[in-house]
Amino acid sequence: MTIRPTIWKAPFAADAGANSGTQSAPTIVGLSNGNFLVAWTDENDTAGSGAGDDIIGRIFNPLGETVLLPGANTTLQLNTTTTGEERLVSLSAFDGGFVAAYHQVNSGTDKIFLRRVQQ
Repeated sequence: MTIRPTIWKAPFAADAGANSGTQSAPTIVGLSNGNFLVAWTDENDTAGSGAGDDIIGRIFNPLGETVLLPGANTTLQLNTTTTGEERLVSLSAFDGGFVAAYHQVNSGTDKIFLRRVQQ
């Protein structure tokens, strides 16, 4: 028997409402509570994020609706250092949260950072 997937929601912009500029290199992970996280490289220097590219994420519920984070924010800055360029994010879920790994270039030095986030 052939199973046909059903499209449950029309395509939508995961970075909708993000600052102007370029958002690229998206990645996604399903979370243990049924939500999913989309993260991307944001090439816009937003207030408070420092110069350079940042790793931004947005959590959605199973219906594709944005989950409001503490402080009524709709996005989460995943990189904790704001110097240099952070990009190439990879995500992994675990019971109760997720881990983000990303590449940082700062003054010619390359590093890999990890950030563990509890939900």
